[in-house]
Amino acid sequence: KDDYVILLDLHGKSIDSLSLANKIDSLFTNHPKICFVIGGSLGLSEKLIERANERMKLSDLTFLHQMTRLILLEQIYRSFKILNHETYHK
Repeated sequence: KDDYVILLDLHGKSIDSLSLANKIDSLFTNHPKICFVIGGSLGLSEKLIERANERMKLSDLTFLHQMTRLILLEQIYRSFKILNHETYHK
């Protein structure tokens, strides 16, 4: 119940890598965990949508669930590189 839940689906808000890094940084201040939920081919339940703190869209394209996991992982990695002022993000 203390987790911050972000739904990843096509109805969410688009965000760039710098904004995601800043969001992760600010969320860690108030939330012990950030939970990303990837929407499936059948969509998301109303209960899950109501529970979510926000909805985010990775792309206008549709990806396989496994590819979405990989893309999300790379974006989280990129966020921490940005926050630590390390060279990775261009």
